[in-house]
Amino acid sequence: MLSTTDTLLASSRALSAALRHRDICWLNQHLANTAECHFSQARPQSKYDWIDALQNGELSYRHLTTPIITRLLTNVGEVQLTATSQLTNQPAQEVTLQLSWILDDSQWQLYRQLELSEKPIDWIR
Repeated sequence: MLSTTDTLLASSRALSAALRHRDICWLNQHLANTAECHFSQARPQSKYDWIDALQNGELSYRHLTTPIITRLLTNVGEVQLTATSQLTNQPAQEVTLQLSWILDDSQWQLYRQLELSEKPIDWIR
């Protein structure tokens, strides 16, 4: 039987692959209905706006690093990784992402992706 840590890391790796390959079916199943995507250079996106941006090529992800768990409670986990992302009409940039997950019916659901800046105050959440 896999541990909570193992399943969270597996979900985070699967999310990385889904973002990179624009796997809309996986994202639709594993993003919470209230999921939000926050980038510093764009307005927050709801789950369906986020998926639409990926599907339409307005947002892309490349070079996602191995996820690292930064917080894990009984049914809540946070993971950080670095990715190269690109929004329409903006240059690609390397960003640190904080992924916030909730365990629901034995399945991790992503409820927030937050871009962290290099300013230390932004790392305190």
